[in-house]
Amino acid sequence: DALPISQLTTVALGTDNVMLNSPSMFREMEFLAKFSDLSAPDVLRAATVNGAEIADLEYGLIEPGRKARLTVLDGETPNLEGARDPVRAVVRRAGVDDVREVVTAG
Repeated sequence: DALPISQLTTVALGTDNVMLNSPSMFREMEFLAKFSDLSAPDVLRAATVNGAEIADLEYGLIEPGRKARLTVLDGETPNLEGARDPVRAVVRRAGVDDVREVVTAG
């Protein structure tokens, strides 16, 4: 059996589609989750820490010494409330209306 691509290389996700529609990392995550064999945690990792790592940036993870760059989501919105798997819900259903706060410090 072939290994999943996420075990063979660093998969990162981004958007540059401003000519076609409004760029949205939420919609990019949803598309990747639906049309690949990546798990929801792998998709979220591709959209966060892996992208930062490839761009040689010091954020993407929450840990001491890293710059704070956080998107805080409201878990009580219709898209996320009651989700059995919060990561899967964020990857497949979250959108800008679910963002409560953006933190950029450090």
